[in-house]
Amino acid sequence: MENQKKVCRVCKKLKTIDEFYRNRSRYDGRQSECKKCDEKRKSGYYRTKNGLITRIYNSQCLSSIRRGHILPSYSKQELKEWTLNQLIFHILYDNWENSGYEKMLIPSFDRINDYLGYSLDNIQITTWKENFDKGHLDKKNGINNKNSKAVISTHKITGEQTEYYSAMQASRETNIAQASISRCCLDKVKTAGGFYWRFN
Repeated sequence: MENQKKVCRVCKKLKTIDEFYRNRSRYDGRQSECKKCDEKRKSGYYRTKNGLITRIYNSQCLSSIRRGHILPSYSKQELKEWTLNQLIFHILYDNWENSGYEKMLIPSFDRINDYLGYSLDNIQITTWKENFDKGHLDKKNGINNKNSKAVISTHKITGEQTEYYSAMQASRETNIAQASISRCCLDKVKTAGGFYWRFN
């Protein structure tokens, strides 16, 4: 089987069987087009408006499962209809296309409230870069701390306690090294910057 070869129906080149994706419905168990041609075709489709929306919807479903959220409250068709009625989508799509499909400019869907799932009243259309930058800034400012642990400082002398969304926020507001705070929270050192620290 390893030495078996077949001709790709698209590029017409003779290739080894492992250069074709599996397909149980085919007589030889492989796709009729090679992997390179298959990926080229998909890449072209995903750069169309319908293809892009399909890819985004599939990604939303996968990320919802990964985060433990419910699946999007809309179907792929409902998302497509909603998206194509948004002027901003067409503007961003044209900018992305004119840029030669620059990754930073690809239209992206951002959840307005990052603690809720995907619904038509909880998404807005931005560029990939804007979505990425917003997520990074939200985490830095403690707005989105799902991937961070809150920390509590206790002053060694006064006993006064302060809670921070994350070690990063605590470091930013106290000028104490984030690594020192984290080491204290992990019981590797007793204090950092004149405070006891622990995870909340």
